[in-house]
Amino acid sequence: AGDITEVEGEDIGPHDILTAGFPCQSFSQAGDQKSFEDPRGMLFLEICRVLKHCQPAAFILENVANLVHIDGGAAVERIMEGLGEVGYEVDWRLVNCRVVLPQQR
Repeated sequence: AGDITEVEGEDIGPHDILTAGFPCQSFSQAGDQKSFEDPRGMLFLEICRVLKHCQPAAFILENVANLVHIDGGAAVERIMEGLGEVGYEVDWRLVNCRVVLPQQR
């Protein structure tokens, strides 16, 4: 546990699947919607760093639905490009978590 920006890739054990999320405040309709202009939005790059170092077979990322709409879709495109740059082909889906959790997001 702790601050992922302070964890070296070597300190993360091998894994087959990475599940991760990054702060939603930068992308949420309830927030300021500053996207990558908000430093919290840039924490996505930490996920890319871990993926590049550990190279798990698959990953699942979670965030808010507005991520696909903010900046006219540019934010999700930037994320897709970042994941491609670290060696992944990405297929994404927008899923309402209500099918597995007692909330609607």
